[in-house]
Amino acid sequence: MIRPDDDLENVFIGLRSVEKAAFLARVAHLETIHVRSAYHQTTPDVDAMIRSNELIHRVCGYIVKVLNSIVDVDEDRSVVAMILEAVGSRGQHSADELTSWLRQAGGE
Repeated sequence: MIRPDDDLENVFIGLRSVEKAAFLARVAHLETIHVRSAYHQTTPDVDAMIRSNELIHRVCGYIVKVLNSIVDVDEDRSVVAMILEAVGSRGQHSADELTSWLRQAGGE
């Protein structure tokens, strides 16, 4: 259960591999939707597309590692920090969505 004062990194660390993979897949899916706005502009935002592509690449690569049980706590922390920086910087709604997804991944 996620309490308001829980550190999202620690919540992620506490998930089972399949739960981590489900959360990460949702993040990757969200990012593919987000990047569409960058290339549908009159002048595409190439920098935003590069950042989104890098996030998708790293998240999908981490899904493989999670499902093959070749991760550790430091890597978990690093990936969650990267996600929070990229997605959470888009506003409170995005940060709340990440928290909600972690709850769902943990079976709440």
